[in-house]
Amino acid sequence: MTNDHTISFGRISIKCSFKMKWIGSWLENQHKRHGVNNSIHCHIRGRDIQASSISEMCSFVKPKSTVKYVVLSFMISIFVSLLLCLKMKYKLFLLLRNFKSQYLNRNSINDSQQTEYYVYISFNAENDNLMKWIKTAVFNLEQNGFKSCFPPRDFDVGSVHVDQISTEIADSSSYLVILSDDYLKSQFQMIELNKIWPHYKTNISRNIVVINYDMLDSWNIKDKRLKAFVRLEQTCDF
Repeated sequence: MTNDHTISFGRISIKCSFKMKWIGSWLENQHKRHGVNNSIHCHIRGRDIQASSISEMCSFVKPKSTVKYVVLSFMISIFVSLLLCLKMKYKLFLLLRNFKSQYLNRNSINDSQQTEYYVYISFNAENDNLMKWIKTAVFNLEQNGFKSCFPPRDFDVGSVHVDQISTEIADSSSYLVILSDDYLKSQFQMIELNKIWPHYKTNISRNIVVINYDMLDSWNIKDKRLKAFVRLEQTCDF
C-alpha cells in the first residue's frame, strides 16, 4: 500500500476480450490521479499487450464489422429482390414484353411457321350465355378477315380433344381468352392456357388478348398469369 488511496498489485496478467476496452480508460484515469502503481497485461488473440493499449489493439476490428454488415445487407437485398421477382414475375414479364413491343413492329416480324388461323378462341363452352355472345364475336371477326379457330365448330368429332388443342394452338398466330368466372373451372381451359403461354412467351409476334367478360377483380383470379393481365389493366372489359 503506497498511500491511503492506492494499492500496488505488481504485474497482473488477465485474459481480455474486445469488450474490455474500459480497462485502458480506467488505467489512464488512475495514472492521472495517483500515478502508475500496477502493470496489467492483457492476453488477447494469442498476444500479451499492455492493458492501456487494448483500445489500439481492438480498433482494427471495426472495419471487419462494417464489412460484415454490408455483406449481410447485400444478402438481404438479394433475398428480397428474388422474393419480389418470384411474386411478381408475370407482371415483370408482361411489362418487359410491352417494352420490347414498342421497339419492334409486330407486323414486320415474320413468324417462322405459317399459321392456319389468325386467332384461337379460348373460353368455357359450357357457359350458355357466353356461347351466345361468342358466336356473334366469331362471326364479326371472320367478316373482317380474321380466320378464327372456334373449338366447338372446328374440332373434329371423336378426335382426342387434348391433341387437337395442342395442334390448333400451335397453328394460330394470336389468342383470344374470354375470362369468365368459370373459365378456370374447366380442365380444357387450363390445358389451353398452359399450351398458349409457351407460344406467347417465346414468340414476340404472337399476342394474347384477354376479355374480362365477368369484370373479375384480380383477387378473384387464382392463375397468376391472368391475374397479371388484370392487375396491369391489359384486358378488354366486357
